[in-house]
Amino acid sequence: MKGELENIAVRIKAPIVKRDRDWLGGEILLVKVGGREEPPVLVAAGARGFEPAGVYALVHLSFLINLERSVFLLLCRDPTGFNGPGWALSRMLDEDIKPSSLKDLRELLEERCETVDVNGISFALLGNAAIACPDEVVKHEEVLAALRKGASRLEGCRVLIPSMMPGVEGVGEAGRAWSLYVSEGRLCDNDDLGCEELPEASFVRDVLEELEPGLVVDLREGPGSSVVFESPAPMREEEKTMADVAMGQLSGVRVECIREVRDGRLTLASAGKKYGYSVVVRVGWSMDLGQRVDCLLSATLSVINSYALVRL
Repeated sequence: MKGELENIAVRIKAPIVKRDRDWLGGEILLVKVGGREEPPVLVAAGARGFEPAGVYALVHLSFLINLERSVFLLLCRDPTGFNGPGWALSRMLDEDIKPSSLKDLRELLEERCETVDVNGISFALLGNAAIACPDEVVKHEEVLAALRKGASRLEGCRVLIPSMMPGVEGVGEAGRAWSLYVSEGRLCDNDDLGCEELPEASFVRDVLEELEPGLVVDLREGPGSSVVFESPAPMREEEKTMADVAMGQLSGVRVECIREVRDGRLTLASAGKKYGYSVVVRVGWSMDLGQRVDCLLSATLSVINSYALVRL
């Protein structure tokens, strides 16, 4: 069964310069656009499967970039999560599975898999993978809280949490997922570059070391109805300038703020600081999908163009 990401990748005509596969065989792709001017820019999307707007924005960006600067697009960092629980189950069970809702998914898992209760949340076990299948739509924080209390029961497992976001266009109840890994009682996801066990994180670390990008732009989604620009502490004046320029290009949406972020993990955004500037663009799930994609696309183009100015 082909996932959505494979179908998207076929549409991109730019050369794929590096590729690997995630834990379930989903492709992680690095695409090159633009010219040869160094240092390059790295734009990444899809850190979590239920953040699809950035992936779509990069597809559009691959056709729009006409710059002398070398630009690399890391299409999706969580291929399995982006393709969704149905794709994952189809791979694991070798049959075509397309759950239309969380209820569908739960019934299917209970019929075919052993399930365990972890602090009130049911998980279906398939080899070294576990899929959350609660009785009803709950917040991800509730699933995470249950996992943290009972992490030892799923040690060494890949954990998929269905998106459970019925009101979010392009995501839905069971259309996407969040891929995690339980390591020594700790929950790691693909944005945790310090987790040595994750091939997805290793791929990103290798890309950073090979490219040494002068600018990293991470496209993200989150709660709310606004656009937020972030940079890991300490936030540089040049990063504020790039965010200011991008904010000026966004029309018809609410831009919340520019903020400095402190995160104890080694994320793509914080790792990018080693080589140059780092800007995170985060759009709110309350917007419709098209608006989220347009905001990320416009902001990314503005940040890349203003990067040339701050380097003068």
